[in-house]
Amino acid sequence: MPFNTMSISCVILCGGRSSRMGQDKALLEFGSMSLAEFVYNRLSKGFKQTLLCTKSPDERFSALNLPLLIESKQQPDYQDASLFSPLFGIKSALVYALKNKSKYVAIASVDSPFITPWHFQQLFGQIKSSPETQVGYITQILANNQRKEHFLISLWHTSTLDSLNKALKAQDLKVSKLIDSLSHLSLELDDNTLSFNLNTLQDYQNAQIALQSHEINKE
Repeated sequence: MPFNTMSISCVILCGGRSSRMGQDKALLEFGSMSLAEFVYNRLSKGFKQTLLCTKSPDERFSALNLPLLIESKQQPDYQDASLFSPLFGIKSALVYALKNKSKYVAIASVDSPFITPWHFQQLFGQIKSSPETQVGYITQILANNQRKEHFLISLWHTSTLDSLNKALKAQDLKVSKLIDSLSHLSLELDDNTLSFNLNTLQDYQNAQIALQSHEINKE
């Protein structure tokens, strides 16, 4: 029986450059709504609270009338505003979790539209059986037993905040490198829904086709 994620919050990262997409992927139309709304609606059913994390205040996101977490409000004076990394959003999520007296926070990426609370429930259960773990993430089992690590489908303990701040101050912005320095675990799943990472226009079109088929659970 998986552990209940309703005791923690989920933060959906929407602050990337979207350079390969050519436009802000979070605001792309997906189904009958924006991609950000679609991911929010899928995940919000499984968490105490779900928020969209954006790099800076943006009227387009405010117009969605969904809970927002603004990265720029959490960044220190030394931070270069031109730098992009998921670590900035993860920091905002950890600060939010600390303020709300929570030990863990779930991290999701807006460009993985078909993840559900189930993925996090499985991961949360594994972390709870290994209490020294600071970060847990999902690894997808691909064809020929190859593996793809999904560092942004993850759970982070608030004890990671000091290490994350040191990485940001050093401008060492790779999520994988930070995770490797922490006590971490990976949950391996053979799940085709994890293959849909919307980085390019072709990825976006493929996901739209999948959405209209019976291939994806719409809930």
